[in-house]
Amino acid sequence: MFNIAFFSTRCSALVAALWLLHLSAVPATGQEIWTLESSVRRVLEVAPEARAADAGVRARDGALKQAGAWPNPEIALRADDKLGKNEGIGGHDLTQLVFSQPLPFSGRLRGQRNLAAANLRSSQADRDAQRLVLEFQAASAFHSLQLGTAALHLAEQRLQLADSLQYVSLRRERAGDLSRLERLRIGIIRESAQQALDKAEGEFNELLSQFLVRLGLPGGTVPKLVLLEPFGSVPDLAVL
Repeated sequence: MFNIAFFSTRCSALVAALWLLHLSAVPATGQEIWTLESSVRRVLEVAPEARAADAGVRARDGALKQAGAWPNPEIALRADDKLGKNEGIGGHDLTQLVFSQPLPFSGRLRGQRNLAAANLRSSQADRDAQRLVLEFQAASAFHSLQLGTAALHLAEQRLQLADSLQYVSLRRERAGDLSRLERLRIGIIRESAQQALDKAEGEFNELLSQFLVRLGLPGGTVPKLVLLEPFGSVPDLAVL
């Protein structure tokens, strides 16, 4: 006999298992790994300078489209109460309707179009220059944080090595294999490594703050950047 309750339970368990498998396939943090290209693109999207430059170009483009148009026609209306007084009924009546169309002087529209086109080109050049400045600032913030991150990791590794050396030196001093003076010298190395780490952490936090402000990221975020790669061989001058 077919058990409907058992079949329903098995289906529910299967659906739950598939859902857990889907969740395990999704990264837990969902954090993006920032590259130079994505950092520059983010800065160009959020920077108010870029939006202002784009708005200026759109305004100049609209002015160029309107530069060749004729002036708007004018309509004048005149009303008086003369007719109402004559008929004894009062009120005002429309007595005159004037329609006029200003005519531009010969060559004026062409001059307006040339001026508007020049203004548009100037605005586009200003926008391109502003984008270059923003790209440079984004690249500077990205590479500075990338270098600061690598320096912080290196300082942490040096402190771990100094801790290991200090531990070994204490054991060797107790065993009589190392003098107290040599052990103290290793302790100085460890303190120097701790100071270097403190300095690297301070510089990293400052560079991180600048990066978050430049990219418009929320405070407290610790973005992941692509790691620095070893510098390869330098091409000769002819290749460059």
